[in-house]
Amino acid sequence: MLYVLQTAIPLDKQQAIWTNLNLPEGVVISLLRDDGYQISRLPMVDPAKLYSAKHPNRNLLALLQTGVNAGYFTGASMDGVERFGAVHHLNNYPLYALISVSTALHRQIWWRSVQFPVYMLLG
Repeated sequence: MLYVLQTAIPLDKQQAIWTNLNLPEGVVISLLRDDGYQISRLPMVDPAKLYSAKHPNRNLLALLQTGVNAGYFTGASMDGVERFGAVHHLNNYPLYALISVSTALHRQIWWRSVQFPVYMLLG
């Protein structure tokens, strides 16, 4: 490697990175430090709450403490909603990428996928 390029993005501007993603309603993405503190989240919640404390999901924090490369988690999120999600460690960085959906949305998607076969069986 010949060159290293580094840049800083102010926290108040970082949310702009996510704005054109057009995520479906109920989907949350975020970057989380390996110590459990949020770096960025879409959709945004109260910044004072978001950046002042570790993520409230104990299942997720326990998973991060194991040093896992990738995994799944359930539990409450920063918005207080029960969520089902996946986490992946970003190589060479003390960061994790997260994506989650509310458990209500997860059940709704599951029901749509099995609804027709169930009706056929009950027929």
